[in-house]
Amino acid sequence: MTAVGDRPRRSDGAACLFCGGAGRDEYSLLSKFFARRALGGEAEVVRIFRCADCESRFFKTDIGDDALGRLYAGYRGDEYFRLRHGYEPWYSRALNDGIGSEGEFAARRKALLGVLAKAGVANRFGDVLDHGGDRGQMIGPSGGLEADRPAVFEVSGVAPEPGVEAIGQAELRARPWSLILSCHVLEHVSDPAAYMGDLVALGRPGTLFFIEVPNEKYASPAFNGSDLQKAWLAWLARTGLLFKAFDFLSTGLRVKLGLVPPFGFVALREHLQILTVKGLTAFLARFDLEILACEIAETGHIVALARKV
Repeated sequence: MTAVGDRPRRSDGAACLFCGGAGRDEYSLLSKFFARRALGGEAEVVRIFRCADCESRFFKTDIGDDALGRLYAGYRGDEYFRLRHGYEPWYSRALNDGIGSEGEFAARRKALLGVLAKAGVANRFGDVLDHGGDRGQMIGPSGGLEADRPAVFEVSGVAPEPGVEAIGQAELRARPWSLILSCHVLEHVSDPAAYMGDLVALGRPGTLFFIEVPNEKYASPAFNGSDLQKAWLAWLARTGLLFKAFDFLSTGLRVKLGLVPPFGFVALREHLQILTVKGLTAFLARFDLEILACEIAETGHIVALARKV
């Protein structure tokens, strides 16, 4: 695996990254796509921590920033798609191009406005930051959020939406942010606590934080943690069509039924952690944030609204 420098080793973790609770290790696999694109290697068995309290999970895999840089370079572009589709035939062009579509963003913006309304927060903001927000689609003037100065921080360098200002690292601390968004970022980062700490440090007392992550909670049997499961997955990783078949079956059952069966697995493709409502609530409370809401939105994603105190 790629070294992570002075960052705490995820592979040494014995407690939940989010609530601090106890749990146990299960076994899973690097997807062949991730192994090839990010690490230049082959699929292999990895451990995944399952919290007994909040039911959040995280892969106990030490992934460096250089590996993540390779994974997300040209994200969802032609080269990305060809490699992933080759390993995962069900990952279609329509699926690749549909992620981040205007229809999806419209539903997510509606969820944001709904959470603000339920929390009794007026839709009237000054400086708004979408951190890691692609083109700033969540905060653009046509999206319904009333912001005087919407800005997006995005390392990919894509052009922002009309009416949204792209800012650099040096400008992050120069604004009195009234609202900071982090949408579908937390599940991707190697060190969630360091990321969230840096994000909270950008705010001031009263700054609101809107966090959005996927809802990927699933159940798994006790078998998924046994020596037999580990041996089975180690063998399966060396196969071709059989690996694809079990990957497809496992993914389908997890998405449709919320269950990963014996002999199935949750492949590490992009998401390094899987959060729950309980886990995200406990995690945000660690940063002296007042939790105004944390729930599963109509979009199916987990959304949270918190205030810095």
